[in-house]
Amino acid sequence: MRSNSSLPSVSLSSPEDLVWRFADFVLEKDQELGVKIFTRQGKAEESDLQAWDEKVLNLVQRYPDAHVAYLEHVVLERQSTAEKFHTQLAFLYLDRLQEATKGDGGDLQTRRELAVKFQSLVVASDLVNPSALLSKIDKSEMHHERAILHGKVR
Repeated sequence: MRSNSSLPSVSLSSPEDLVWRFADFVLEKDQELGVKIFTRQGKAEESDLQAWDEKVLNLVQRYPDAHVAYLEHVVLERQSTAEKFHTQLAFLYLDRLQEATKGDGGDLQTRRELAVKFQSLVVASDLVNPSALLSKIDKSEMHHERAILHGKVR
């Protein structure tokens, strides 16, 4: 019979440790579910939330759908006041819109949905950096989006 002292010790992890330990596994299987793990956290101070958001975004940037979904949560649902999150979300919308218009033009419905998301964010948010976004689409055929951004430049 073995004594208890010869058994390997197992330390109980905190719930947050478990989230981070298995986050990649969940995100690889289901990006939508993976984002829900991070968006169901309790309320905290804005400064704590920003540090949490940066940590989560550092992880989810490898998962395109999760990256957009988490930024939508931060910007649209939680209404973060961090300019970088608003601008980052606008860049992701813009990247997806440009990708959807390449080649044969892609799915018209998808392009429209992405254009509406991008335009709505830029118009509604006073925290989006229009100059940074303009530098990305300055020479593109995205005339409507460029016009909206030029209207936001102060």
